[in-house]
Amino acid sequence: MAGKTKRSVSSNKTAKNTDTDRTRLRRFLYLWLPFICIVLIAFYAAALDPAKPTGVKVQAALIGAGTSGGPQSTSSNFRVKLDSGEETEVFIPEKQLPPPGSRIVMEEYATFLLKKRSYRYLYITDTPTPSK
Repeated sequence: MAGKTKRSVSSNKTAKNTDTDRTRLRRFLYLWLPFICIVLIAFYAAALDPAKPTGVKVQAALIGAGTSGGPQSTSSNFRVKLDSGEETEVFIPEKQLPPPGSRIVMEEYATFLLKKRSYRYLYITDTPTPSK
């Protein structure tokens, strides 16, 4: 009999240990695992989501004067108006500055996760700006 009581006592301790282990596992699965996944996805989206070319070439008209990036900048940011009506800023190297009122061709880049779009300057077109 003494052996049986020892087994029942030890089995009760094991049952309590498994209950605490189960509650720890459930807490991890339902609380911490989703939290960890959300943090990893947010970090990827903020820091590691690279912009990749979409293959779309967009024409735009220059509408704003260049703003220098620093005291001795070798490039400028220009405000451009896309043919779709959207306005954005484009980085253009100083050696390739287009004349005012000219049209340029840009390539569209988009991030995978956030679908954030950006544009990069390619070249100047010979087509004059349409007059309105």
